[in-house]
Amino acid sequence: MTRIKLGKKNKGGMDAFFDELFSNTKAHPFNHNSLILGNTSIQIYPVNGEAHLSDIMTLAPKTGAATEAMKYLLHLADKHQVVISGIAKAYAKDDKYVTDTKKLISWYKKLGFKFSGDRMTYKPKRTSSMKEDAPTNSMGAGAVATYDKGLGSPKKKVKKSKFAGCECFEVDDEAFYAATNGKRKYAHYKTYVGEDETGQAIRDYGRSNPKAPIVLKNKNTGAMMYLKYGS
Repeated sequence: MTRIKLGKKNKGGMDAFFDELFSNTKAHPFNHNSLILGNTSIQIYPVNGEAHLSDIMTLAPKTGAATEAMKYLLHLADKHQVVISGIAKAYAKDDKYVTDTKKLISWYKKLGFKFSGDRMTYKPKRTSSMKEDAPTNSMGAGAVATYDKGLGSPKKKVKKSKFAGCECFEVDDEAFYAATNGKRKYAHYKTYVGEDETGQAIRDYGRSNPKAPIVLKNKNTGAMMYLKYGS
């Protein structure tokens, strides 16, 4: 896909949306208009202050890959407060894909899109960081609003299991989407899995087992992917 330089009117959320999208996708090897996001091909452009989704096609039918890709786009839309729009029309002939436009519209509606005819629009949700700030040391109903620095905040339990004999770590949506295209050689683990307790556990395991594969599991959807293949 050709990288589009946005004009001054679109500076801010739109630029940040596409910058983050481009950093987590790859160019399609056969179609310069498309991006590869996980196991899904997408075409999306800035048009009239919105991100226009012109095409999405799974490269791994019946696996939920397209749903995961769409959830990532909606995550970016919420994060950067960008509207996503498009026209819903099924064009595939092969029944391993969605061939019925009504079913396609139903799929988009479940993801949060609103429709006017066949035109669809996703309006971003307000994120917690955008809500009105409360005083840092406020207290209510007798509850203390901050942790004592000496005690620190409670640690989150690292959840892991085995998948196909590989170590599998349970992560949140943001870490899962960041790792969609796998870990690049020599890249820092924190770029993909963050710096919380789970991220630290993954880094420690990766450093101790440099040739072992690492699998991530989305704790909300159950979807799984390889962060790193073994060697």
